[in-house]
Parts: sequence; C-alpha cells; structure tokens
Amino acid sequence: WETWEWPSKIEEALHNRADALKAEHEKMMNDLDKERTKFERVVKSLVPRVKIFQKYGDILQMKTIVDDAITLDENIKNAKELANEINAREITLGLGDTPFPLLEEAERLFNPHLKLWTTLSDFRHSKEDWLEGPFETLVASEVSAEVSNTFDIAFKLRKELSSYSGPSTVATALFDEVKLFQTDVPLIVALASPALRHRHWVEIANRCGSDDFIVDEETTLNALVDKGIKDYLTTI
Repeated sequence: WETWEWPSKIEEALHNRADALKAEHEKMMNDLDKERTKFERVVKSLVPRVKIFQKYGDILQMKTIVDDAITLDENIKNAKELANEINAREITLGLGDTPFPLLEEAERLFNPHLKLWTTLSDFRHSKEDWLEGPFETLVASEVSAEVSNTFDIAFKLRKELSSYSGPSTVATALFDEVKLFQTDVPLIVALASPALRHRHWVEIANRCGSDDFIVDEETTLNALVDKGIKDYLTTI
C-alpha cells in the first residue's frame, strides 16, 4: 500500500516545493522593488548637490569645495556600483535591467566641475612645491609635462563651463595662473637638471656676474626669480 502512495507523495512534495520557490521568487521581487525605489530616491538627491557646483565661484573656499567635490564623486561612484548590482539581480530574476538616466546625467554634469576644482587644487599644491621646495629636487620634464597638461585642461574647461558664471570665473583664473607660471618653465628646463653640479652653478654665477645664483640645498625657485635670474636666461 505504501508503494502505491509514493507517486502521490512525490507529486505533493513537488507541488509544495514549487509553491515555496514561487513564494521565494515573489519575496525577492518585492525586496528588489523596494531597494530600487529607495535607490531612485538616492539618485534623485544627487541632482541638487550637483547643481550647487554650477554656482561655486569663490576660490577662497577652494579647500571646502574640493572636499565636497571628492565626497560627491565617491557618492556617485557608489551609486553606479549599486545600480550595477540592482541590474544584475534584475537579470537573474528574468527582468530587464532598469536604466537610471538621472544618475548618468548627474555624473555628466558633475564631471567638469570635479575636474575644475581638483585640477586647481592639485596645480596650486604642485606650484607651491616647485616655488618653495628645494630647487635641486625639481625634475624639469615632470614639471613641464604637468604644466602643459594643466594648461590644456584649463583651456577646455573655460569653454565647457562658459555658461556658468562662477565656474567660468574659476576656470579663467586657473588658465591665467597656469599661463603665468609657464614663463618659469624655460628656466626650470634650463637649470633643473640632475647633471648640474656645484661647479656648474659656480660657472653660471660667474657668467651672470653674481654669486646669488649659486644653488645649494636651501635654494628655491622663488629665491632665484627674486634675485633676477630670469634676466640671464639667454646667458645661461
């Protein structure tokens, strides 16, 4: 008799398992729907934060603005990762992956502002190192490459951000600052060479007629410029 019952027991077990799988699938769908709704609210909250950067134009607030920009950039990157995770779960459940155009738009609008403030900050830190750090540690090729790259970025940002009053002002200030520093690059290229030894600096000083141009470990680019070494660049 028990043998005759096996088919019905198997059918019942399969039915129960099917019901359990269906319930589990529905729960996963509901959980995903809730997470997607919550995520869309997060994405929506990014937009007004991006728009704030379209008004920033006070360079004196650079540190605070850069910190905010880095935080927002991390938030956008995290949101993109979460969007990918949601899409992967949707595909696993047999759904089409949901696009998040608002997230893509927020990233597109934010990128030039992020580039503006981080480039300005990086250039100013580098410039301070170049001007106030030991001249002997300067690597001419690295300085020249960074100045050239920053100039190109600033040139593009002036055009890209021209419709925003504050950011456009900052982009122009960055462009002018880099352009001004470019006048020091020939001097750095001429003198910031690891091949130069003390005897070479003595010879340069003799040709320029001033011992002020003898470089030691404490000499800075600012000090050389203040002493008028640019006037002797052709001689050097």
